[in-house]
Amino acid sequence: MKHKFLKTYIWLLIIPLAYLPYRILNAKVLVEKYGCGCPRVTTGENGELIEIQNSFNANTITANVGGILALVSLALIMIFYIICFKPKGLKGWALFALSTAVCALILFELASFFYYSQQWQ
Repeated sequence: MKHKFLKTYIWLLIIPLAYLPYRILNAKVLVEKYGCGCPRVTTGENGELIEIQNSFNANTITANVGGILALVSLALIMIFYIICFKPKGLKGWALFALSTAVCALILFELASFFYYSQQWQ
């Protein structure tokens, strides 16, 4: 039984395991290529300061990556739950739904942490 749980819920670790490698990629590559999301200030023709907002930046990519990791994790958990536990009857599918809802909440929190802790100001 432990093996089934491990095989099913190991996918909750995708976001924590991707955190440090993505942090390095984010700092070394994505911010250099796409910018940090900070407004750039330039001087206009009359000497006034103009803020230029970069709408697509490393923060946008981080939000998308966090969401994709959470969705992939949830899909893998659901697939392996069905394969390992083979839910039958109303009780089996109710446990599947409850497990999916709890995992979705956990993954939402992990993806939120992933996103907010890697924001560039």
